[in-house]
Amino acid sequence: MVDGAFESRFQGVTRADDGLMGRVLYRFAERNWVAHVQSDYLRHFRSRGEGKVLDLGSGRGIFLGILRDAGIPAVGVDSHPDSVRECHDHGFAEVEQADVVEFLAAKAAAGDHFGGILCSQLIEHLDGGRAVRLVELCARLLSPGAPLVIVTPNITNLFVWSELFWCDPTHVRPYARPLLEAMLAAAGLSLRSSYADPRTRLSGLKLIPRVLRYGPGALSGVDLVVVGEKPR
Repeated sequence: MVDGAFESRFQGVTRADDGLMGRVLYRFAERNWVAHVQSDYLRHFRSRGEGKVLDLGSGRGIFLGILRDAGIPAVGVDSHPDSVRECHDHGFAEVEQADVVEFLAAKAAAGDHFGGILCSQLIEHLDGGRAVRLVELCARLLSPGAPLVIVTPNITNLFVWSELFWCDPTHVRPYARPLLEAMLAAAGLSLRSSYADPRTRLSGLKLIPRVLRYGPGALSGVDLVVVGEKPR
């Protein structure tokens, strides 16, 4: 759930302070809250392909920890040195610092493959061309039966679209559900599921003025989850 304390962390993120650029809003969320939300993504990797799971934009390594606890081998990549350092401090040695698209291109050129890929709170930081390239490269790198899980702000939630999305100065553009589904199909992936994450619905008394201001759209999940799969 998104409570008042969580919302307050977003309200001040309005300028490109030193050290802010390159960070996503999840860095300002409580670690336990992020773990609560991301723990649900694990079910998408219960059925996976051959190889390790790749966490794109692995941030603080929260999902890597969830995978480790589940006994699923994983690797990560992040462009921000602080994030990579934090992952290493938590024992995730196989996390590289690199531009994610360049990392994917290098792995594809080397003929590598992954048993699944998580791309959480990342694609909205890319322009259209790089986002398409990212999905295409992920599709090439997935082994048969492996999932690609994309998580991004849900712009059908009017609070997200009119305010929350723009609190992060590193956001480039939103990616709506129909667009992401079309990008997966164009890359040759089948659609497993597509939904507004109920775990990220707004709650509490602050929801009342949100609904009055933004309408019923504020009741939908803050996050959109779109899951594709490499055909077997």
